[in-house]
Amino acid sequence: MILMDHLPKLLISAAPDSQILKTVTCSRTKTTSLLKNFQADSERSISCILKENKFSVIIDETTDVSIKKSLAILVRCTDLDLQKVRDRLLALVEVNDLTAEGILEQILADIKNLCIPIPNLIGFAADNAAVMMGKYNGVQANSRRIGEFKEFQEYVRLKPHKLLRASQTRWLSLKAAVKRTLEQWPALVLHFNAAILEDNLVAASTIHNALNNIVYKLYITFLACICHLLQN
Repeated sequence: MILMDHLPKLLISAAPDSQILKTVTCSRTKTTSLLKNFQADSERSISCILKENKFSVIIDETTDVSIKKSLAILVRCTDLDLQKVRDRLLALVEVNDLTAEGILEQILADIKNLCIPIPNLIGFAADNAAVMMGKYNGVQANSRRIGEFKEFQEYVRLKPHKLLRASQTRWLSLKAAVKRTLEQWPALVLHFNAAILEDNLVAASTIHNALNNIVYKLYITFLACICHLLQN
């Protein structure tokens, strides 16, 4: 929107002899209307293409003059009708959580909102910032781990449920988080075993040892049974 406040004036200054440019007006109100009218058609077109084709995601984070953080999400895929590789803007969203986990959740949410199958996503590109490409905690590492965890869930025949966090301000979330951890226990054991073998992480080894310790599992099982008493 800020761009459209200045673009018409810039065009007129670049070509002052153009009578057409002198009549151009497109400020925030008109720009907003245009975006709303064309957004649905654009999203529908992109969704149809990505539902049938493999694609890669290209992202970049930017800060505007108001210090708001925005995330540009582009997709690269093959347009079979045109027989060429194309880059399309999937979303430009304001984000508050700029951690690797927060960015990944935003990307997956935008893809799911358009009913695009996640397995069609086969590539990821970003700048070399640690939050994007960090080996252990970057977006690319987190996305790889989520994919691996789903494979382990399928292997042990568990429902592909996401792990839940216990909120410090919402005690009711504790019971759900504990029960979900207990439900996904076999997949977690396989997941952290793979993390040890592939990444040689000390933290993964510590968690893996705890998951294989029957005392810890008994404690979590007991906690799941009495959570309702603690919440009361």
